[in-house]
Amino acid sequence: MNSIHLPFVPPSEVDLKQSYGEIYNNTIKIYTELIKASANAGIKYAVIHSGLGVKPEQDRNEVYNIVCSNLKKLCEISKEAGIKLAIENLKPAAIGGTKEEIYSLINEIDDLGVCFDTNHSLCQTNEDFIRLIKDRIVTLHVSDYDFVDEQHWLPLCGKINWKSIINELKKVGYDGIFTYEVPSKDSVTVAEIKENYIKLMNL
Repeated sequence: MNSIHLPFVPPSEVDLKQSYGEIYNNTIKIYTELIKASANAGIKYAVIHSGLGVKPEQDRNEVYNIVCSNLKKLCEISKEAGIKLAIENLKPAAIGGTKEEIYSLINEIDDLGVCFDTNHSLCQTNEDFIRLIKDRIVTLHVSDYDFVDEQHWLPLCGKINWKSIINELKKVGYDGIFTYEVPSKDSVTVAEIKENYIKLMNL
């Protein structure tokens, strides 16, 4: 298996934005157990969210520093276990909601990879994200959307310029997995995903 997605809800149990207390202790414990179990299972990447959006009354820089500190700790645990931790880019309200914040995190944490989610670029272009983050992208979450909000449609069903994205990924040397993140409620079959992937690779 290429990757596992670590849990990010409910925030009453796991939340990277916490720096002390029961939720913090629970978060580090759960993530440590899952990281080690995933490594033992031969999984290459553990994808992690920074948590839900930063609230208006919170100091964003302070929250960023807490998330960064927790990611450093989890990266040390991941490296020792033999698995790569990958932060996922999120919607703008969350830490890691812009390419600049992701860039800042990977500059501060040498062992942190990036899971590039094509559905979360709501205030910037996917192409600009790839150009900035470059080869720190280690895995993908692939789906399409309408540039208004995340939709998780099959690629080629929304507004993303997939030929452009694939070209940019090639330029930065990405040769990894395209993990389709399309909801089961849409009744998308494995055969449809396979057909869609073939279309993408032949654009």
